[in-house]
Amino acid sequence: MGLETGDLQKVQNLSYDEAYMKIRNYYSNFMKKWNKLSESEKKEYIFGNGRKGSVDYVNKSSTFLLTLQIIPSLKDTIELAKNVIFKSLEYSYHDEDEHGIKMGAYAHYIINIFNNGKL
Repeated sequence: MGLETGDLQKVQNLSYDEAYMKIRNYYSNFMKKWNKLSESEKKEYIFGNGRKGSVDYVNKSSTFLLTLQIIPSLKDTIELAKNVIFKSLEYSYHDEDEHGIKMGAYAHYIINIFNNGKL
């Protein structure tokens, strides 16, 4: 299940560090909310939305999130994008930030613009 038509068009003209910060901020806020949920609410989030992974998978992703840099390099940014697309953060690939932009759209934008489309 990929992005829908128009998702990538929502992300334009961001520097790599701006795109990084959009993703970083989303996941930082997400984890604050996640940690306040009961186990049943966590299961509802995972299984009620047909997501890949498990509650434990999301919990373990916080380890990766703790390694995120305040001021990212291009390499840091590409690694974050890869994590959203097919690694430890893929559970929120289709989640949208306050601007209505999916995490997957930011991630693919980074890969397409700053890594020549190479995953």
